[in-house]
Amino acid sequence: GGSTAEQLEGPRRWWEERGWATVVTIRCAREVDAQVSQLEALLTEAAARHVVVHAFSNNGAYLLKEFRRCWRGPLSGVVLDSTPDNSFTPALLRQVANGAIRALCALHVVRISEEVDQALSKIALLEAVRAGDVPSLEGPSGAEGATGAQPSLGVVRDAEGELRGRLFLPELHLCERREDFERHIGTSERRALSAEEAESMSECKVATVWFPDLSSLLREEVAGVPVLAMYSSTDTLIKARAVEDFMANFAQPEQVRPVRFTGSPHVRHFEKHGDRYRSEL
Repeated sequence: GGSTAEQLEGPRRWWEERGWATVVTIRCAREVDAQVSQLEALLTEAAARHVVVHAFSNNGAYLLKEFRRCWRGPLSGVVLDSTPDNSFTPALLRQVANGAIRALCALHVVRISEEVDQALSKIALLEAVRAGDVPSLEGPSGAEGATGAQPSLGVVRDAEGELRGRLFLPELHLCERREDFERHIGTSERRALSAEEAESMSECKVATVWFPDLSSLLREEVAGVPVLAMYSSTDTLIKARAVEDFMANFAQPEQVRPVRFTGSPHVRHFEKHGDRYRSEL
């Protein structure tokens, strides 16, 4: 899940009342490798034959994608609640980063003070490209000049070689293709930017925090698996249009059954529309 343990309690009880064993976890960016390993070990130990993933919010979808990279056993179905939105707008990045930070604090029983709470609400995750920065195209392990079928990641380092973050292009998406990098940077040659070059790249940004690209989720990580997508026209975080656009652009034909609620906020559809939610499950 990508919400709070309290919000997951109702759906968890629903599944357990019908004889399903449940495993509940809230994605923490700094703990995700350990979380994925624990989930994989539990399913392997139980020799699970029927597995349904019930993912909440974008953090739940991110965890599903990361989990499927390690465990590719059969899935009976996927439920997506209030997700996904694959855009990388500053507001969405801030909200998702807030959720990840708060989940990590809850996991380790760290209290968030009023001062920290206010700072989190104003956190800035997209910064300007600066003179002296060195944009480069790197592979997933940090190797320079990724070629062939390897993923190519646009990153920005400072003059000392320290990683500032991932390169965001004007359309507000991560730079993951060589042709996009060269179109905006001009060359894949590794060199420091002049002040004039940095100014000309004012629409490009450096993302200090980023999240997995979900565009392949339904066509690759859960290809062929039936998906129930439940979302709301009154969700102000993951908006209905974003979910519908995602399903139209990135789902397989006939893979998704959409259920659109009205009047329920983010990840609160089970509480607001309990009878219908249960019947759809």
